[in-house]
Amino acid sequence: MRRKNVIDVEDTPLKIMMALIYANKPLTMAQLAREAKLDRQLVKYHIPSLIGSGLLLPVEEEGKLYYTTQPCFMDDKISNEVAELFKPVIKKIAENIICVRDEDGGAILRNNLLLYIRSLETIL
Repeated sequence: MRRKNVIDVEDTPLKIMMALIYANKPLTMAQLAREAKLDRQLVKYHIPSLIGSGLLLPVEEEGKLYYTTQPCFMDDKISNEVAELFKPVIKKIAENIICVRDEDGGAILRNNLLLYIRSLETIL
């Protein structure tokens, strides 16, 4: 699966999660900060809310605290299947996106996809 470079992601919690997904193994907070190219204190600040939302899972191994994500994000087969399912949705939304000025079309598409997915929570 082709994944965006972690450095290119601007949203800090997403950057943390993507670093963990790319690593494809549990990481300590220091390792996670290094992989995400973020200050350790910033990662530490976001960890409780990521755990609270069910995105980040704490795992203790040999007396050390590691963090991992839901298994579905570590499984390339699942990620590829979901990506294939979303392709028609992404294409349909992309075809109907209006860019008013010289805005970043990719960012506009991402924002609209996120809004669309979040709006589905109201009907599920």
